[in-house]
Amino acid sequence: MIHTRTHNCEGFTLIEIIIAIAIVGFMMAAATLGLRTLQKMGQRRATETSLRATKTAIDTYKLIVGRYPQNLKDLREKPTDSKLATKWPGVLLEKDPVDSWGEPFHYQVNPGKQPPYELYSDGDPDSPAKIDAWEL
Repeated sequence: MIHTRTHNCEGFTLIEIIIAIAIVGFMMAAATLGLRTLQKMGQRRATETSLRATKTAIDTYKLIVGRYPQNLKDLREKPTDSKLATKWPGVLLEKDPVDSWGEPFHYQVNPGKQPPYELYSDGDPDSPAKIDAWEL
């Protein structure tokens, strides 16, 4: 009597491997999208915080000097006008404020209007939505 050996190869079929790779791919894509969403939320929150700090510096300048700064540079540098220079509170911002995307804030005084000045960021360049300091 002759015995023949049968080979039972255990392992995965090609279709099972393809399905497993597809599942892992979908999971990685979902994780990447989730992380990108979290990053965008963090950038917006950081910009909002910086806008609040800049608004506080502008309001402090107004309380001490008696008028709003003409530009954001006035919050960092002593005025050349001698009358304003004596009232200048000192450096209120260490550097020009920028948003989380590296763009400078927009600032403009609105004499006699409400709000008395505009302060905002253009927001995320991929999906621009103005972030206004007066709406925070």
